[in-house]
Amino acid sequence: MNDSNAIEVDVYISVSKNSTVKYEYDNKLMALICDNIFSTPLNNNYNLGFIPNTLGINEKPLDVVLYMDTKLIPGCYIRCKFLGLLETIDETGYNPKLIMCPCKKVSNKYVKYNDINDIREEKLEKIKYYFEHYKDSENTLVQIGRWLNKNEAIDTYMASQIQDMD
Repeated sequence: MNDSNAIEVDVYISVSKNSTVKYEYDNKLMALICDNIFSTPLNNNYNLGFIPNTLGINEKPLDVVLYMDTKLIPGCYIRCKFLGLLETIDETGYNPKLIMCPCKKVSNKYVKYNDINDIREEKLEKIKYYFEHYKDSENTLVQIGRWLNKNEAIDTYMASQIQDMD
């Protein structure tokens, strides 16, 4: 990996912070579709999204947990930098969650965050807890794996990029 510190990508926000509504992007309609309204009282504490033009092992774009305080609206893009990755396995198979935060141009507040180890342990535990339990109402088990560092997250991203066929 050359200069992994310089890698920034646009993240598409599909679920707002503290929302119980899960949206999925429909490529055919080119729009957000309401996929699920969670009946569990568990809210996500972060904006959730995905990186367009990626395809993970589960044949879906790479999921992103956006580590930031501000609530964003679904359908917007935000430029982000990589911090790490949480390994998860759900009904679709291996489904890693990239942990990212806004890049310096978007917000100076997150300049000090450059790797997963820069996030306080209790914040990481909240992220982990959310993904362990967010599908409880669906009776779907989510297995939680390891936390991976920024370079491992970037490697996952690089391996998942869809090549443009033009």
